Amino acid sequence: MGFLVVEDDGIAAAAIELLKRKRAGRATFLPLNKIRAPQFNPVSKWNRPQGFIDYAANLIDCDDRYRDIFAYVFGSTVVLTVSKPPAAKWDSTASSRWTANCSKPVEP
Repeated sequence: MGFLVVEDDGIAAAAIELLKRKRAGRATFLPLNKIRAPQFNPVSKWNRPQGFIDYAANLIDCDDRYRDIFAYVFGSTVVLTVSKPPAAKWDSTASSRWTANCSKPVEP
């Protein structure tokens, strides 16, 4: 999955037109002036599963102007550390639901 971060939607529109005109393929543009972080209900601290580290977007060190871009790309992605793949999917009656799909342990 690839994204191109551009200054504004005008640049994105011009780039899309250029790609169309040259028949040079497709690209996904993320204009800094339009992208907003998605809203979701984070899992409360006391309801987090074992191995929960944090939401991926919170673990990225970047310039503030790119914060919404990373939040948009990673959304509610969670970083976990596990010693073996989970036997069951985590579920809750909360609006946030997520599953872990690990093929091998993550090293902290």
